[in-house]
Amino acid sequence: MNNQPLSESVFLLQEDGSVYHLGLKPGELAETVVLVGDPDRVGMVSAYFDEVELVKQQREFVTHTGYFSGQRLSVVSTGIGTSNVDIVLNEIDALHNIDFTSRQAKPEPVSLNLIRIGTCGSLDPEVEPGAAIVSQYAAGFDGALNHYALPTNGQSDSFQQTVRRVFQDWPMHSAVYGAVADPSWVQKLSGLGVAGITLTCSGFYAAQHREWRLPLCDQSVFSYIDQLTFNDARVKNFEMETAMLLGLGGFLGHRCASVSLAVVNRITEKALAHPKAAMHDFIGRVLNLVC
Repeated sequence: MNNQPLSESVFLLQEDGSVYHLGLKPGELAETVVLVGDPDRVGMVSAYFDEVELVKQQREFVTHTGYFSGQRLSVVSTGIGTSNVDIVLNEIDALHNIDFTSRQAKPEPVSLNLIRIGTCGSLDPEVEPGAAIVSQYAAGFDGALNHYALPTNGQSDSFQQTVRRVFQDWPMHSAVYGAVADPSWVQKLSGLGVAGITLTCSGFYAAQHREWRLPLCDQSVFSYIDQLTFNDARVKNFEMETAMLLGLGGFLGHRCASVSLAVVNRITEKALAHPKAAMHDFIGRVLNLVC
């Protein structure tokens, strides 16, 4: 890793010394961070806290830090999509692992726990809406992780090779990448429901094969789901953030996981009747395992 000071144009800070997008200063984030897409979901998470010590918002990025079951915990909204996850993860990492005065990486980096609580669509006819899906692996179709010169990592490399082999004749195959969740977190969270492979799509409509007025490409990512297997894991769901979290966060040395509430099944076309109430209950179940 580059140990030279970061230029001011690269390491952007607000006038008050807070990191550029999140508006946070070092010390304001816990070492265990729950990530949610929806800014309104931050309050749903912190409603379970015993104490809230910090509330901040800048743009779509909302942060609450407090205590749950005696453990310091933060929850941060990412907004939708992997480009937002790229912003949030880099700034969360900087808040712990870059000295804001010298603008250099600290010599002993902190490894954080980064747990995404989200919603998804099920791609397994046996996984009903309302079920929890833990991402063991994720295949990304947005190309965002490919901007980084990544170090060699045994299982991640093997999974990435598998993903690229399966999608080699997909029209946008060069964008595809694979990512692996922290195995200890997968084991800890798997009691919530089923575990498997997540597809991280680059959009909500055409990328997830929803057709409105414009025709779609013939080959959707869904046409490959039966071909993609790894270590006995099969494709279970799709959403828009997990691959970047697992990939970038993992390569930065953090322990990353993603668990999602299935709100629709795209195979059976069933949908969850009361998703907000189900999410409230789901958050409580996840927090009891995280802490």
